[in-house]
Amino acid sequence: MGLIVRDPTLHNMPSGYAAFCDLARAGHHAHTMGFHGKNGDVSRFAARFRVAKSFEGIALEGYTNETVNGYNALLRVFLVWSAFERFMALIQETPQTILPRLRAYAPARNIQAIRKHDRSQLWLSFLTERVNSKLRKQLEAIRSGTSNNITFFAAAARHIFAHGHLSAHANGADPRDVDAICGILFSFHMNVMDKEFDRVVGKHKQRLPNQTNGE
Repeated sequence: MGLIVRDPTLHNMPSGYAAFCDLARAGHHAHTMGFHGKNGDVSRFAARFRVAKSFEGIALEGYTNETVNGYNALLRVFLVWSAFERFMALIQETPQTILPRLRAYAPARNIQAIRKHDRSQLWLSFLTERVNSKLRKQLEAIRSGTSNNITFFAAAARHIFAHGHLSAHANGADPRDVDAICGILFSFHMNVMDKEFDRVVGKHKQRLPNQTNGE
């Protein structure tokens, strides 16, 4: 059955993970539950989810609180995107195909919230100028209002930060705005993963006979 975290009550795991563990111990497999992959793939996703949700911050000597908070926010996006990539693989989606699943979580409203913290588009411009042509096209669509696929925003932030270009003051942005923008990206993607994971597991449980379902 693959790797399974044996304590389903572990703090900060995705909603539905305890139920997934119960099902796995009863002999169910991830692919029959509606996931793409093995039970171990699900547990590895859950571990990354837990790291992202459990992250509390870093300590930097000689930096202002605003700058530290900005870097903490960037690291949260880095961690949440690591988990989100794993999650997309489990549900056989990519950033290009996942938008229909996102619509229930108001991606356009979240992008508008981001715009309020990037009125001069300093941050979005910085990202757009430093990504590859495919991702640049997606960011330009977000900028023009023809796309609300917020996952490309998070993917770009993670990519540029991981490669050393993005900082809490990038392009003259206020680190407090960076903190707010990254907070929106983090919360949105964590909520999608949490709710969608629980939905897939719950849908599988509903298909089971009552005696197997524990009802």
